[in-house]
Amino acid sequence: MEQQQQQLRNLRDFLLVYNRMTELCFQRCVPSLHHRALDAEEVETVWGSQS
Repeated sequence: MEQQQQQLRNLRDFLLVYNRMTELCFQRCVPSLHHRALDAEEVETVWGSQS
């Protein structure tokens, strides 16, 4: 039982870190949602040197 609780705590911690990391990455990549088209910086972030 204690092992299951520890596994749940580990999963919860992982999900919190993952959620925060993806939130920060998204905010860095997409600073504004006021328009549908990507600006040049967003395109570069998404496609890198492929564009």
